[in-house]
Amino acid sequence: MHLLPQISAIALLWSASATALVGSIEQRSASNHTLYLATCVIESNPPGCPLGTICNSLNKEYYTIVGFYPDGPLTYKFKQPSASATISRPAQPWEGTKRTAVLEGTGEFESLIEAGALVLKKGDIAGSAKLGSEEFVVLMTEMRRPHMVRV
Repeated sequence: MHLLPQISAIALLWSASATALVGSIEQRSASNHTLYLATCVIESNPPGCPLGTICNSLNKEYYTIVGFYPDGPLTYKFKQPSASATISRPAQPWEGTKRTAVLEGTGEFESLIEAGALVLKKGDIAGSAKLGSEEFVVLMTEMRRPHMVRV
């Protein structure tokens, strides 16, 4: 499973302007809780395939997850979320529909990202989400991926 590179790529592309926006929202809310939405991939070698890496690249399964970081946005790329859950397998678009999951030990998660959110600019608000009773706003990152911070 290649979960960490996908989540890491989201975090590494923050610019100063996006970080400032997240910081101002977090300061107002007095919470560092952060969620990341990610599309992950599993590469597997089909039985009997003699081509190794080539077979892996042909046999990929994509799925979407939510990862919870109680201490704020990622500061280094290999940090594991304290809780995570699969949203859809196979992967489905986040935009234009309500997505739900249960993060074990953390609470019920739901997100609603606006249809057409992929055309928004980095830092734009793309929708809303909840984890238990905490409310979040969904911000677009540079990779056109949603990122959530508490409001």
